[in-house]
Amino acid sequence: MAYQETTATSYVSRLGGSFKKIFSGLMMVVAGTVLLWWNEGRAVKTGDMLGEAQQACVEAGNIQQLNPKLNGKLVHATGLATTTDSVGDPQFGVGAAGALRVSRHVEYYQWEEETKTETKEKVGGSKEETTTYTYKQGWSRNPVKSENFKDPQYQRSNFILIDVQSAAFQAQNVTLGAYKLPQSMVNAIQADEHLKLDLGDAVLEEYNRTITQLKEHEYADVSRPQPTAADSASGLEKAAGRAVDRASDALGSYTYVHERDNELYIGRNPRRPEVGDVRITFTKTMPREVTVIGKVSGGTLGPFIAGNGKEFQAVRDGSVEARDIFKQEESSNGTWTWILRLAGLLVVIGGLKSMFSMLYVLFKFLPFLASVVEMGVSIVSGALGFGWSLAVIAVAWLFYRPLLSVGLLCVAAAVVAVVWRRGREKRRKAATVPTAPAA
Repeated sequence: MAYQETTATSYVSRLGGSFKKIFSGLMMVVAGTVLLWWNEGRAVKTGDMLGEAQQACVEAGNIQQLNPKLNGKLVHATGLATTTDSVGDPQFGVGAAGALRVSRHVEYYQWEEETKTETKEKVGGSKEETTTYTYKQGWSRNPVKSENFKDPQYQRSNFILIDVQSAAFQAQNVTLGAYKLPQSMVNAIQADEHLKLDLGDAVLEEYNRTITQLKEHEYADVSRPQPTAADSASGLEKAAGRAVDRASDALGSYTYVHERDNELYIGRNPRRPEVGDVRITFTKTMPREVTVIGKVSGGTLGPFIAGNGKEFQAVRDGSVEARDIFKQEESSNGTWTWILRLAGLLVVIGGLKSMFSMLYVLFKFLPFLASVVEMGVSIVSGALGFGWSLAVIAVAWLFYRPLLSVGLLCVAAAVVAVVWRRGREKRRKAATVPTAPAA
């Protein structure tokens, strides 16, 4: 059953709150302005960097041997990214020979709180807010602190069988031909595949025995400090105990550790998850063909630093032409520029509306009238915010691209002049055409 909470706010309190919003709205306008200005500079600098990098980039050719002639140059190379390191998850003893990376992904089955708020405007300017809290079970990437739940029946209802975090274990010595790749490039190789588990019956039995022989029969609520799997040799000896209200359940009669494909499931039944269950999946990234663009420094590939200080390096799966990589980067730069422009615009408009909120709050004693005024404030805030944002972008272009901006302004002025001149000539001709005499 849903849990509800109703709060009432008086007209005077709402007016006081609208005064406070003037300062917060001003801060939003400032933040949006800064974002718009910074974004234009970022876009210009990134574009300049990409142009400089594209001009400097050369083909590496044969990368199976170090080429002293390439030292200090930005190169485009394709080859097999591989390693001789032994990589695995030491906590669970899971690994894959020759893997570039082994990753552990952890999820917890928890109660989750959802909220929905309905607001009713009252004649006289007050308002009533009713918040409905509903609860459902589901998988979460992090333990949910149930002591903060609004419904007392669900408070402290969450617990976890074992506190273990997601992690990635990466090879330190990854090479592309004769050249070593930095960790930043290895991080960019994202081609995870299932790492099939084969822990063996003896290990699974040991894990299960560790859980079923817990001294405390209560699951620890996630609001309290949790013992970690790293505190034990087996990785499971410090798993938390049973909840007080479930202490009567016999642990020993169940199998709490299940292995299937690439998943280690901690719970009674993987097909019927219960609150407190934990599922751990393992993936691996194996050696694969990649294309990189990076600067050669001895026997290592690394980032290229442009004249404006911006860094650039690229990693793509498979064989990709250099020109295609630069086109992708330019497209990405353009996309991010428009996304951040829109974000800045919305922040500015939101700030202006917050600053002017007092105008429609004053009319809240008549909800219908307040709605009309609020709509007007929204329209005015949108128009002012749009105009202000365009002005900021224009001035930023004058600052970062003065020659181009002046050229564009000259073109715009010429167009306006031509249109105005033609319009004046049409009006002059119209004025000189003789009118027919009246019959």
